[in-house]
Amino acid sequence: MLSVALSQYHVSLREMSQACQMMP
Repeated sequence: MLSVALSQYHVSLREMSQACQMMP
């Protein structure tokens, strides 16, 4: 269960970083 939460957190963090890169 903990690993699932960590994976979801990692995915959300990666998506956030990608969005920040797309923004000027």
